[in-house]
Amino acid sequence: MEFGYSLVPLVDESKGGNFLNRVVLLRRQFAEELGFVIPTVRLRDNAELGISEYVIKIKDEAVTGGEVLADRYLAMNQANSTEDIKGIDTVEPVFKIPSKWITDDERERALMSGYTVIDPLSVIITHLSEVIKTHADELFGRMELVALLDNFKKTSKELVEDTVPSVISMVDLHKVLCSLLSEQIPIRDLSTIFETIAEYGQNIKDMGILTEYVRQSLKRTITRKYVTNSSIKVITVNPDVENMIMSGVKKSGNTSYVSLEPEVMQKIITVQLKEEKRLKSCMDDVIVLTSPVVRFYYKRLIEQFSSQAVVLSFNEINSDTNVQAVGTISIA
Repeated sequence: MEFGYSLVPLVDESKGGNFLNRVVLLRRQFAEELGFVIPTVRLRDNAELGISEYVIKIKDEAVTGGEVLADRYLAMNQANSTEDIKGIDTVEPVFKIPSKWITDDERERALMSGYTVIDPLSVIITHLSEVIKTHADELFGRMELVALLDNFKKTSKELVEDTVPSVISMVDLHKVLCSLLSEQIPIRDLSTIFETIAEYGQNIKDMGILTEYVRQSLKRTITRKYVTNSSIKVITVNPDVENMIMSGVKKSGNTSYVSLEPEVMQKIITVQLKEEKRLKSCMDDVIVLTSPVVRFYYKRLIEQFSSQAVVLSFNEINSDTNVQAVGTISIA
């Protein structure tokens, strides 16, 4: 992370900043949630940035950034309060919510009026947290994989040695784990992951398909992540669309992909985005539910245009879950 001049006191411990302590807690939290320790976050000032700007980089390339006022608070009107407060208009950098930078004097009034008020350091930490979530697969490198396996061997040495490299190579294991992380599926349950790979890995050489079997074995984890009170709201995919997708599946070596006519693909994506927009207010996560054989291909089909949509299969949620279909993907 790189910071403009006015933000240095927020992150510099010698100037009273406690940013590093917050980052330590954040890394610990993600280690528990995701199942691996994310790399160290390096901090430095950058004279080329605006005085109130910060940039978050991965592998030395900027991913995102924002601007915060170190001597003010960010007030977000999430409750649609009619009370107007004094401040500098801005947009919250993570969720793009219209907000205002307010002084300490206005803080109490804003809270009483129903605004959500956040200190500038928390704005940056929240942004960093979202970057870690959405780029977890990039942060999980070979060093992280080796450390993960070394730790897992302490309790399951035989399982590791029976699976790597006789059933799956380190390279392919890394691909499977990164595929899970890219869709924010935790890799904590290594026993289940390894047992599934040991069972299916000899016969399945397409890592995308092997990952689907692993996901289905992790249904308890996926259910806990997306199901609330044994109930889940979803967008379903019309069987005709599913059949169309499966008829377009092509094989290339040990991988497979979907090849559809451009106008058909465009129709599917258009309906997907339309349903997302229509249902955004009533769904915490926009979840598309498909049959198991279609999930992998449908996700690949829409991910470039709809990075926020979660695509699950029926085999990835517990059978006692109450599924409420609130939308459908149909192009008939």
